Amino acid sequence: MTNVAGIYADNPVLGTDKDMAMRLSNKARIARRAAEALRAAEEKRVRPPRKIAVRPPRSVATKRVKLVWKVFNDGFKEMACFPFSKEAEAKAKAAALAEKTGKPHFVNGVKVPMTDAAE
Repeated sequence: MTNVAGIYADNPVLGTDKDMAMRLSNKARIARRAAEALRAAEEKRVRPPRKIAVRPPRSVATKRVKLVWKVFNDGFKEMACFPFSKEAEAKAKAAALAEKTGKPHFVNGVKVPMTDAAE
């Protein structure tokens, strides 16, 4: 068995054999914790700073869109498509389809990309 008391005998901060049996004062306790923290800091490996990844800037390519009215059935199947200015016709078509089939139909505004011919 090793002599545990001999470990602390040469270090005045950590105390002697006599100090080990007694309660430590606040000053001695603070000094002991500071010495342990200093030893831990020396042992701790210093990591090099992490390189920050440089991301290329996002290309902000805004595409032009237009709003169209689409008539859908209850299964979200597109039944008809109308330009934005023809909303009344789209609602009339939805009502006619609902009356004809007996199933609900509704009109939804959908944004679609503009084609070159429409621009």
